[in-house]
Parts: sequence; C-alpha cells; structure tokens
Amino acid sequence: MLIVLFQLLLILLAILLLLLLLAIMVPFGYHVTASYLNGGYDVFLCGKWFWGFIRFSASFKDSDKPELNFKLLGCHLPTPQELDKTNTAKPRKTKAADTTDTTTKEKRELLNINLLRDVTKFLKQLFRYMTPKKLSLVIYSGFDDPYYIAILNCWIQALSGIKTSGSRKISLHPVFHEETIRAYFKIKGTLVPFVLLYYLLQLVFCQSVRKIWVSAIKHALKNK
Repeated sequence: MLIVLFQLLLILLAILLLLLLLAIMVPFGYHVTASYLNGGYDVFLCGKWFWGFIRFSASFKDSDKPELNFKLLGCHLPTPQELDKTNTAKPRKTKAADTTDTTTKEKRELLNINLLRDVTKFLKQLFRYMTPKKLSLVIYSGFDDPYYIAILNCWIQALSGIKTSGSRKISLHPVFHEETIRAYFKIKGTLVPFVLLYYLLQLVFCQSVRKIWVSAIKHALKNK
C-alpha cells in the first residue's frame, strides 16, 4: 500500500513539474502605449499570458494613482490596493541586525571587477532579448525662436539617416510658430519566461555572484 502511495506521489510530482515547465515555456505578450503633451502624460500597459487567460493592465495619468487590473479566466482579481483597504497590517517585531558582518576586506574581495563584468553581461543579454518587436515613436516639437527650429531640423536630418526596420519607426516633426512638445510612443512584444529564468540562473550561479550568496549563507549559519 505504501509503495502504491509513493508511486502516486511521484507521478503527481512529475505532472506538477511538467506543468511548471510548460508554463514557463508559454510566451508572455505585452504592449505599452504612452503620450506626452506639454507636461501631461498618459501611460497604459497591458500584458497577457496563457493565450489571454491571465491578463494584467495598468494605467498612469499625470499625478493620479495608477489604476491596476488583474483578470484570471475573465474574472477580476483584487489588486494590492484593494487588499490593503480590507486588511490592516499588524506590526511585527524585528530582531536587531547583527553588526558582526563580514569585514571590509572580505566585501572588497566579493565586489570585484569580475562581478561587474558578469552583471554587465547579464544586462546586455536582457536588453537584447527584451527589445520589443514593434516600436513606434513620434515626436512633435516646436519653439517660438526660429534659431531652435533650425537646430531641430538639423537633428531631424541627422536622424533620418538612421535605418530602422519596418516594425521599428522613429520620427521627429518640427512645429512652427508654436512652443510645444508632443510625443506618442508604442511598443509591442513577447517574452518567454524560460529564457528570462535561464539568463537569471546564469547570473546567480556564475562564480562572482555565487561567492556572495555562499558567503551570506555561511554567515547566517554561523550566527545561529
């Protein structure tokens, strides 16, 4: 009987691991739209996962509080702001921090050029992967002084020589006899959580970062 229960437990664990693996392989789609008009801005971002079964959206307007919205299978889920209104946080007692930390010499050994190189490599990989597939930026700018209009036209001519792909468009337009700045921005792309997790694990287990969290674990065990 115990053997059968143990086998069923292993099967359940295998199914859960398989579902988790499939979950992080499902792409996460997102799109962001933003506009700026003479000091006022409006930003809207939306993300969907599992082919739209899980959705998230947020809206930001000037100094107003952000409006958040979570949906699971079309049903609205409470946001952190809504939970804060219903639940009162109880004060927790915190232990005094242990001042006997690692010495300055040990910290300098951990924070070295190798750590900076590994973090820079991680950020480069992350930036290349998270570059959106579709990008559109349109800027209308104008000044009362013709001198600044001439400078703006020079920048427009310089930027016109930059080649952008069909899905990435950047344009800058002058506005005459009016001092204004208007900008319209839109991006759209997809991300696979497995790729992000792979890059993160590369950073966590590289030698320079591994030394930091191994040293922290040893220090925590020593103080127990």
